[in-house]
Amino acid sequence: MVAASGHDDAIGIALLDNVAATAPTVTKGWADAPFKQTVVEHGARLGIDVEIVQRDPGARGCTPAPKRCVVEQTFGALLLHRRLAQDYERRSAGSVAVIHWSMSDVMLRRLTRSAPPDLARCIPGEREWAVRVLLDKIEARQRLVRETVERLREQITELTGQLAVAEHTLERLETDRETVLELATEDGTPPPGPLPPGYHEILALFEQNGDGLRARELCRTLGTGTGTGTEPESGLFALTPPVPTPPETNSR
Repeated sequence: MVAASGHDDAIGIALLDNVAATAPTVTKGWADAPFKQTVVEHGARLGIDVEIVQRDPGARGCTPAPKRCVVEQTFGALLLHRRLAQDYERRSAGSVAVIHWSMSDVMLRRLTRSAPPDLARCIPGEREWAVRVLLDKIEARQRLVRETVERLREQITELTGQLAVAEHTLERLETDRETVLELATEDGTPPPGPLPPGYHEILALFEQNGDGLRARELCRTLGTGTGTGTEPESGLFALTPPVPTPPETNSR
């Protein structure tokens, strides 16, 4: 990171010295057209073959230069970090620190194959990995749904079997009822009528109270009140007839 006022050759020489000191295994480098032969000669002395990338003389219009896309790609990946989108730093050392931090983030995402969608569009191969991650998630969800479907099918099969048994039992009970009624009416006796309402409730109350119930207590328990019944004969109970309401007379 150098000031914008620096000359391209000076910047290239300083960069080559830094590369030779920190990455001695680098033996090949590419430079843009503004760099001069001085940079090439300095790189040769350091054991680095520097090639000046020239624009095709026969090309017309906007034509991408060889290897230039790699540089632009790197700049694009760095500028996805907001701190580098604008010139916030006042010192070059601050910009260098932020660039190191941003590039570390890019390298970690490449190594872990966890690039976000916007970064995956800028890094070669990351788009395919992002799609693969999404497909893996879809496959995992499909596996869970398949297990749920299989479990529900087993429950449906079990409930279907229980329903068939219940329907068969109901048909058998209906057949038994018809048989009993047919046998009971063979001698011409009419079939028994339906039980009066409240019959089963009264039987249940007597079963709950083993000591017996008086008529008043029975009426109170059934919620019919205490004054709704009369005993015209011993042991015979009937409803109390309603008292007629006298007609209203209009007085003037």
